[in-house]
Amino acid sequence: MKFLVFADFHYARNRFSTVEQMRKIIEKAKKNNVDFIIHGGDFCNDYAHSPEIVNELMNSGIVFYGCYGNHDTEGKEDFMSFVSQFMTNDNKAVWGTSDGKIGDGNIGYFYADKGNLRIITVDTNHYYDCDTGELVRTATGLNMAPLKHKVRNCLGEKQLLWLEKVIDDAAKKDLHCVVVSHAGFSGLKGWEFAGASCDAQKVREIFNKANSRKKNTVIMSVNGHYHTDHLDVLDNMVYFDVNTLACGYWQVDKEPHYNDNHTFETYEYDNDGNEIRKIVRKFTDTFFADQTWYFDEPLSAIVEIDDEVNVKVSGMECDWLFGIAPSNVNGISGVGPYISSKEFSLK
Repeated sequence: MKFLVFADFHYARNRFSTVEQMRKIIEKAKKNNVDFIIHGGDFCNDYAHSPEIVNELMNSGIVFYGCYGNHDTEGKEDFMSFVSQFMTNDNKAVWGTSDGKIGDGNIGYFYADKGNLRIITVDTNHYYDCDTGELVRTATGLNMAPLKHKVRNCLGEKQLLWLEKVIDDAAKKDLHCVVVSHAGFSGLKGWEFAGASCDAQKVREIFNKANSRKKNTVIMSVNGHYHTDHLDVLDNMVYFDVNTLACGYWQVDKEPHYNDNHTFETYEYDNDGNEIRKIVRKFTDTFFADQTWYFDEPLSAIVEIDDEVNVKVSGMECDWLFGIAPSNVNGISGVGPYISSKEFSLK
């Protein structure tokens, strides 16, 4: 099986994110004859007002599976009841509801079987309320849990039980699982900046328990969120922290680095996502321009998994846009315009 993976597109009309970037990803997927596409969340920061990018992926002719990122319901109208329908275009996906159907969309996790793989996407946008102890999903209009709630990026017990059940079922059917999330689960040394999900240990216990019963039941965990590149093996499975598609680095403090001569082409769209006219925008007029450094090409990787459970990740390199790199990345590993290429044998 072969698939393309990308993460953290952060599409919105008020920033450097274009339909053309998505078209390049889809063109690459078709050129490599992939079986499907995976994205690691934060695909779109404003689904309700971005039909052009939603339609581009939904109607690409390639099956895709995405997970919820922390920015995917930050738009004021981006309720899960609206956004969930855009997490996959596979009508055979089995959702985490009682009947396996998408229902009202307020359950944001599902699985689908492709060949000998089971793609499982989970929703890490939950936190435990520090006052009540209750599990809460991050509300529409917010890009993360309020800061006072420290136990975040969780699945919660109900979703953990569902995950274990789905993985056990895959083992009975001789399927290998690829688990897709936004926050990661590796806990690998050197990835400390990534800040693994607060449920990471519980998730790894589920993975390892399944693999101890039947080897290679779970072979890969794929995540986005951190805008960094990490790729390694832990407990005989691959953990892949997928770098951002284009939003290479972001920092809190403003540091002007693009000027009025730095521009890009995009389009104005009508309410249905149809192109009205081509326009040229200045980077200095875009959202968070003084705090974001971009890549000059959209990053993605091709993953191949053969019947012998050999995993080949073919990454890529590009450059910082206009050759302008951030002056201080605070020693964070994995920051840069690249996705690693590595091969692993899990047998």
